[in-house]
Amino acid sequence: MARFRISAVLSLCCLVWCVVALPEWTWISGNDTINSKGVYDSKGTPSINSYPGARRGAVGWFDSENQQLWVFGGYGYDSSGTESYLNDLWRYQVNDSTWTWMS
Repeated sequence: MARFRISAVLSLCCLVWCVVALPEWTWISGNDTINSKGVYDSKGTPSINSYPGARRGAVGWFDSENQQLWVFGGYGYDSSGTESYLNDLWRYQVNDSTWTWMS
């Protein structure tokens, strides 16, 4: 069974990592550019071009039944590159590697 984590590095990158066999972690998604802004496509529509901006202090959880990683809020960068507290909800679909801006 795969395990997932969201990496919010001191440099504020938003990356998704997966571990299939301990102790090796593998990068699977996310912009590795420092302080990157989010790309918000149409709300509720999965997209390979959409992803959350760099952040720290976000809350995340994994829905193993639906193979979805959820991310909420934190402090980081919105779609305009403004650094502030965030109040957005994102879903990462593991099966097709898409992000969806939910709210």
